[in-house]
Amino acid sequence: MFCVLEPRNRQWILDDLAEEYRETILPALGPRGARRWYWRQLGGSVMPGLRLRLRCLTARSRPAVRKRTRRWAARGDRTWSELRSVVRRLRRSPGFTVTGSATVALAVGASVVVFSLVDAVLIRPLPYPDAERLVSIQHAAPGIDQPGDGISAAAYFVYGDAEAVERLGVLTEARVNLTGQGDPERIEVALASHDLFATLGIPALHGRVFQPADAHRGDRLTVLEHGTWKRRYGGDPEMVGQRITINGREWTVVSVMPPGFGFPRPSTQAWLHVTPERAEAGIRDFYHVAVARLRPGFSAPDAASELARLRPAFAEGWADASPRWLEQAGLTAVVQPLKERVVGDVTLPLWLLFGAVVLLLLVASANVTNLFLVRAEQRRGELALHLALGAGRGAVLRHFVLEGLALAALGGLLGLLAGAAAVDMLLASAPLEIPRLHEVAVDGRSFLFVALLTLVAGATFGCVPIWCHRRLDVRAALKGGGGTGVDAPSRQGPVRVLVGAQVAVALTLVVGSLLMVRSLQRLMQVDRGFDGEGVSTMFITLPFGRYPAFDDARRFFDRVLQDVRALPGVEAAGACTDLPLSPIVWGEDLLPLDVEGRPTDAAEPAGRARLQQYFPGYLEALRIQQAGHRFAGGEPASTSRPVLVSASLARRLFGESSPLGRRVRLAARAEAVDSDPPWNTVVGVVGDVRDASLAGAPSPILYVPVLDRPVVEGWIPRGMYLVVRASVDPGSLPPAIRRIVGAVDPDVPISDVATMTALVAADTARRRFTMTLLAIAAATALFLGTVGLYGVVSCSVGRRRHEIGVRMALGARSSEVGRMIVGEALEVTLVGLAAGTVAALWLTRFLGALLYDVAPSDPLAFAATAGLLLAVSVLASWLPARRAARIDPSRALRSE
Repeated sequence: MFCVLEPRNRQWILDDLAEEYRETILPALGPRGARRWYWRQLGGSVMPGLRLRLRCLTARSRPAVRKRTRRWAARGDRTWSELRSVVRRLRRSPGFTVTGSATVALAVGASVVVFSLVDAVLIRPLPYPDAERLVSIQHAAPGIDQPGDGISAAAYFVYGDAEAVERLGVLTEARVNLTGQGDPERIEVALASHDLFATLGIPALHGRVFQPADAHRGDRLTVLEHGTWKRRYGGDPEMVGQRITINGREWTVVSVMPPGFGFPRPSTQAWLHVTPERAEAGIRDFYHVAVARLRPGFSAPDAASELARLRPAFAEGWADASPRWLEQAGLTAVVQPLKERVVGDVTLPLWLLFGAVVLLLLVASANVTNLFLVRAEQRRGELALHLALGAGRGAVLRHFVLEGLALAALGGLLGLLAGAAAVDMLLASAPLEIPRLHEVAVDGRSFLFVALLTLVAGATFGCVPIWCHRRLDVRAALKGGGGTGVDAPSRQGPVRVLVGAQVAVALTLVVGSLLMVRSLQRLMQVDRGFDGEGVSTMFITLPFGRYPAFDDARRFFDRVLQDVRALPGVEAAGACTDLPLSPIVWGEDLLPLDVEGRPTDAAEPAGRARLQQYFPGYLEALRIQQAGHRFAGGEPASTSRPVLVSASLARRLFGESSPLGRRVRLAARAEAVDSDPPWNTVVGVVGDVRDASLAGAPSPILYVPVLDRPVVEGWIPRGMYLVVRASVDPGSLPPAIRRIVGAVDPDVPISDVATMTALVAADTARRRFTMTLLAIAAATALFLGTVGLYGVVSCSVGRRRHEIGVRMALGARSSEVGRMIVGEALEVTLVGLAAGTVAALWLTRFLGALLYDVAPSDPLAFAATAGLLLAVSVLASWLPARRAARIDPSRALRSE
């Protein structure tokens, strides 16, 4: 209930509050807190007198508030009115609006595509909690030619106790056969320790991830990837706890991971629990991928320093590591942020693409700015009239900025829509080996990027013309009308600078694109060592339990190859362990070899080679050159066992002498010094094959035919690539081969079905992708530069009609006028070419890592680009020059 107080009582209460405010509240709370208390008392009381006091105090400030409100409202109305005027003016100039907005949309669309790619792959952190604390640990051992691909099982136990490491998990990538429910298939898996998921900090969608207790129970546990769970098992939540068959053994599904999780690759389809055993661990097996989560406050260099101090611990607890071996190997722990390992070597190509898009943005901005400059020049009279009538330069600037923002906003919106559509096309055509590709999308970050581009571009479009006319002579502009007369050099300077900049940027982009094209041409012309046209390939893996012996596996492939060779159109068929240009390389890189008659030295073997075991018919299927004995299959191996050597291996082992009849063997391993590897007789020489990459040198290869017994003791041909050459459509072979394999063993899966032509294309896919995007950026820049040059020259001719009429009235010929116009355009082009050449010589250095057999300063690319731009400049200026040469002097003079 409210009560009514007399004025004297109301005043008494206010005085009492003020006294309490001064004596108690102010010393205790300070000025700001005391004021809050005082106004809270005035506003919170239910006494109408105090509320009246508050209203009176508020009413005193109402005039100022109303004044500010009216001023803001007037300013908003004026801005809105100017914006509507700008829109009407743009609608009345459709050519200018369409050209400017289309140019902006073209550049913004390309920027959205590349920014989305760069942002998802390089800028954003990994999708794990506290991802900045995740690091990758590798071992580098330069003394034994180990570059640093992983760590050993012993390092898992040693580094896990480091002070800087909070958690450490390891995994090993593998491929397994998934059978049972549904058709058999070959899937990519990770053999993960129990602490991998805890290190990454990712919980399961259904069930639980691996636990520390799992390391001691020895159960076969697996975690399914979300896509595999949905595709193969229909997304059944009851799969958790059930058993699936992997490589002939049963594994219990303990969980399903959330959508989008794929580590270490997006193609990983399951994780099998395999924690290293301390009793079986060694220091020399560098095949574990290690992921560590650092403790707060530790960085990657700190962790590397601490792990280096732990190196002596290897010699104390592990039998295969001695202080001498550690010193000889130069064992070093390499610690790097996990993001750097995931991204890999795509950083440079993506930043180069982003730089190309920035250059394209500069070309587009220069083009549209030139349009605004020409438009401002045509409106000099109108601009002078506004200033003469009392409009301030701020109001004129605001009008031009609003016009630039409106045009940039329209182009930015169109570019954003076009970029969103182009991203889908990019994802469909991008190489699959680009990491984090599945995270690319046009989202809020892309929208903010476009908004920032729009603001900067719009402000530039509006400010540059006003800055160029900051010293406008109002009287002269009103007298001259602003539309005709001689084109003053002071007013043409900014336009020429922008056109020259467009030419320079276009030259840089075109040179980079031509370098990539020439590099790809050289790469495709290299001698691969094989003929992949018409060759189909696929990978076949036999279950361990069903094919325990060498003869069992050999008979399976012999029967399959016999039936495949009987298919219509098949010319040759064979099998091998390592397929050239295959993304998956099995076994060790290079094995040490001994040559009979030379002293054996474990530290310095006679040579190193990649071991290629193959079934007869493989060399014929790929048409690899061979000289010497040819195996037809079904023949017994001699006592010394026959082998073939590649040409490069023959030169390394035997020099210029003939290798035929010489004997070689795999060098004895240090951990098996009592073994006596058998000798193998060289019966032929095989041409060099670029097996790892077209851009790399051919590897030295020791070819071992699969005959009646293994050359390497204990080796069983369970995983082989089937290679088939046929004169029929390669797409018709896989179904027929699947039926043949299914007839021999229905539980054997076929995977990695491809053609050799596709493998060659995949090997150059990243270069093609970079080249394509650079070529698109270069073509766009060239087009915009041509349009900009044509527009500037055409508008210049229109403004100089009176001048050209005077020249022709005084005796100038039409050809002289045409040469004058073309010559002025060529002057600008030559200056731009000079500046662009200097810039390109500096920028193309960063392309060196992507080029093959082409120098970054290739003179042919620079000369071709300069000639192209000169021809484009002549063509763009010839049409306006032709129009200028046909001007009627009498009409041009009368129009003034």
